[in-house]
Amino acid sequence: MKIFERIVRYGIVAVGALIEFFIIYVLFNYFTAHFAWIELILRLLSIITVVSIINNSRHLSSDMIWIILIL
Repeated sequence: MKIFERIVRYGIVAVGALIEFFIIYVLFNYFTAHFAWIELILRLLSIITVVSIINNSRHLSSDMIWIILIL
């Protein structure tokens, strides 16, 4: 019975690994096709965040490191 349990466990792990590789493949293809839109949205969000930091900053020199990291 121990051998059968090992075969079942290895089978479940193998099926899980195949499903995981399939999901990664599908996500890679999806994000590759939509990369331009994702990059545009992220750039707009970073610009909005930097403008917000500049407008609300009392000491811009201390917030400069955050601006550099965001950009």
